[in-house]
Amino acid sequence: MKKFILLFIFFSVTFLSFSQKVSIIPQPSKIELQKGTFTLTGSTQIIPASGSDLHTYLQSQIQVLTKMNLSVTSNKNIKTPAIKLILDTTLNIGNEGYQIEITQNRCEIKSKTPNGLFYGIQSLLQLLPSKATSKCKIPCLKISDSPRFPWRGMHLDVSRHFFPKEFILKYIDLIALHKMNVFHWHLVDDQGWRIEIKKYPKLTEIGAWREDDTNKPWSYFVYPTNDPTKKLYGGFYTQSDIREIVKYAAERQITVVPEIEMPGHCASMIAAYPELSCKGKPWRKDENSIWEFSDPVCAGNEFTFEFLENVLKEVIDLFPSKYIHIGGDECKKTTWKQCPKCQARMKAERFNDLEQLQSYLIRRIEKFLISKNRQLVGWDEILEGGLAPEATVMVWRGTDGGLKAARQGHYAIMSPDTYCYFNHHQVAELDKKNGPISLEKVYSYNPINDELTKDEAKFILGGQGNLWSEFTVTGKEVEEMVLPRMSALSEVLWTDKKQQDYSDFLLRLSNLYPRLSALNYGFYIPGPMGMMSENLFDKSFTLKFKNSGNVGLIYYTDDATEPNSQSKLYKDSIVISKKMVIKAQIVLPSGFVSHTVTGKFEPAVYSNATEVENLQSGIKYTYYEGLITNVDSMKNMEQKSSGVISKFEFPAATSVFNFALKYDGYIQIHKSGIYTFYTYSDDGSVLYIDGRMVINNNGIHGDQERRGQIALNAGFHKISAVYFQGGGGKSLTVSMQTPGGEIMEIPASVLMCK
Repeated sequence: MKKFILLFIFFSVTFLSFSQKVSIIPQPSKIELQKGTFTLTGSTQIIPASGSDLHTYLQSQIQVLTKMNLSVTSNKNIKTPAIKLILDTTLNIGNEGYQIEITQNRCEIKSKTPNGLFYGIQSLLQLLPSKATSKCKIPCLKISDSPRFPWRGMHLDVSRHFFPKEFILKYIDLIALHKMNVFHWHLVDDQGWRIEIKKYPKLTEIGAWREDDTNKPWSYFVYPTNDPTKKLYGGFYTQSDIREIVKYAAERQITVVPEIEMPGHCASMIAAYPELSCKGKPWRKDENSIWEFSDPVCAGNEFTFEFLENVLKEVIDLFPSKYIHIGGDECKKTTWKQCPKCQARMKAERFNDLEQLQSYLIRRIEKFLISKNRQLVGWDEILEGGLAPEATVMVWRGTDGGLKAARQGHYAIMSPDTYCYFNHHQVAELDKKNGPISLEKVYSYNPINDELTKDEAKFILGGQGNLWSEFTVTGKEVEEMVLPRMSALSEVLWTDKKQQDYSDFLLRLSNLYPRLSALNYGFYIPGPMGMMSENLFDKSFTLKFKNSGNVGLIYYTDDATEPNSQSKLYKDSIVISKKMVIKAQIVLPSGFVSHTVTGKFEPAVYSNATEVENLQSGIKYTYYEGLITNVDSMKNMEQKSSGVISKFEFPAATSVFNFALKYDGYIQIHKSGIYTFYTYSDDGSVLYIDGRMVINNNGIHGDQERRGQIALNAGFHKISAVYFQGGGGKSLTVSMQTPGGEIMEIPASVLMCK
C-alpha cells in the first residue's frame, strides 16, 4: 500500500511539473509562459498565411493527433478561437526562425519564410496531447526561436538493405518532426544500385539485385546479379517514386541530397557496365581475403567521365538540391597503379601519387556540377590529394577533417562516426558489430571544435546522423536505431550550446515517447547505468544505479526474473553479499519501459601470483598471416615472425588485411584486489590472465570496447592476448583499472617476459 501511495505521489508530481513546463524538442531559444490556456476544440478555425499552403499540413496533423477536423477560414478578423499563420518578411528573425504567441483566444505563428512557419507548426504540435481528446488545453506563452546551424541532417543507406517508398516517406516525417532539414539519401554502394537511370537501364536491371542473403550472416561480398536461377534480393526507386519523395520532403521543408558513390564503392555500377573498371570486368574480392574495398572506376578512361556525367544529368533533373553528394570515401587505388590508362593520365597530368589522381576525378566532377549550378559534397577522403575548389566536406573519420577544411576556407558538415553513426547500438550488449554510442554521448557532441577560431567556426555548416544498413533490415529496426538519438542530435544542431541541458532534455523526451508511439514509430529507451554484465566483489558490494536525468523509477529483481512495476523499487543503493543476478529497468511517468539491464555478481576468488625469475621488460609477440574471421582461425595461419615489444601494440611491419598477433608475458600487480581490464580493438581481441578468459572481444567488427574483471593477488601473473585483423581499419588498446583507480592503458613498466 505504501508503495502504491509513493507511486501515486511521484507520478502526480511528475505530471504536474510536466504540465507546468513547456516540453518541446529541440529546445526553443526563448519561452515565456503566460497565465491561462488556449483551448483547441473541433470548432477552432485555421487562418492561412498569404502565399502559403502550410495550413493544409497543420490541418492534417491536428486531425492525426486529436481526430479533430478543423476548418479553414480566410476571415482574418474572426472573434472565435483560431490558429493564425502569418508570413511577414519584415520580422527581425533568421530565415528559419519563428515566433509563437498564444493567448486564450488566439494562437499566432509568425515567420519570414515558409521554413520558419513550418518549424513553428512543429512546436505547436508538440504542445498538443499525444492521445485524442475533444478538448486540448495549450498553455498561453510566447516563443521566439531560430536554429543554431543551417545543416541539420539525417542519412539513410538503402543500398545494403532496401527500404520501400512508403518507409522513406515515414522517415521524412520523422526528420520533419525534429525540425531537421536535410535527408541524405545513400542510393548507391557496392551491394545495390537503387536509382533508375533511363540512359543506362542495366544499372537497375543488374545492379539493383543480388543473391538473397537475408537468412545468412551479413557479408560485404554479395554481388549484383540478374541470374534467373537464384532467389534475388533488392529493389530500386523509379524516377516517378523519386519525384514523389522529393515533393513530399519539400512540403516539409526538407532538402533531399542524393549520394552517388564514386570512384569507389561502385561494384553495383561496374557489375552492370564492366567497361567502367580498369580490368574491364565485374569486381570480385580476393578469395584469400575476408574483407577488402571494391575496385574503383577507371580514372584514366574518358568513358568513365562521360558515363558519370550522364548519370548525374538525370540525378540533377530529379533532385533540386543545391548539393550533390559524390561519396569519395574508402577508394582502393591498387588497380589504378596497375592500369595503363590511369598511369598515362598520371604522366600527362604530372601527378606524383594516386591521391592526386583521385583529386583529379573529384575536381572534374565538381566542374561539371558547377556548370549545372550545383555544388559537390563528399566524405572527408576528398581532402586527400588536394580539395576541389568549391567542395563541401562531410566529416566522418573523427573531427580532424572538419578542422582541416574550415582552416582552408571550405565548408564542412560534421558527422563523426564516434558520435553520429547510429548503426552503432546504444549499449554494448545489444551491439552486433560496433562499439556503442549512447544517447548521452550523442547529446554531448559539439560540432564546433574548441580549436577553431570564431572566423573558422563559420565554415561548420552543421551536422547529421548516419545510419548504415548492413545489420538493419526493416523499417522498425531503423526507427529503433535512430530513436531517440535523432531527438538528441536535433537539439545539438538547433539549440545554442549554452542552453543544452541533458537532464532537462530527458524530461522533455519522456513526453515525446507517447507522441512517437501514437505516430507508430518504434524507439529504444536506455536502461539504468552503473552495472557491468559480470561483477566480482570481496565481502560485499554496494551497487548504485545511475538514472540519467532522474526521469522515472528504477525497478529491479535479484532472482534473475524479468522486472516490472511490481518488482522491488530501487532507492539509494543495493548491498550485495552473495551470488546473485540483478535485472533492472526504468519505468517512465508515461508508462513506457526502458531496456532491461542484467548484471551477474559473484564473490571474488583470487588468482595467486606466479613465482618467476630472470624476466626482461616487454611482452613477446608472434605474428601470423592467413585467412581469419575469429581468433579460433589462428591455428590455420602461417607464422611469419616473432619478437619482443614494450607493450600491447602492433610490431613495425604488419599486413593490411588477414593477420593475427599472439602476445605472451607477465603483468606485475602491486596491490591485491579486483582489477577491471579493457580491450578496444578493430577487429577481434581476447584477453587471458592466468589462463582464464577475462575479455571476449572476438569477431569481425569496427572499433569496439569490451571489459572484464578478475581478482588478483600481488605479484606476477601470466597475461596473454590474441588479436586479429580481417579487413578495414585496425586498432588495439589494452587497458586496466586498479581498485579504486583510474582507467589507463597498461603501461610498459608492468609488462615482463622471459
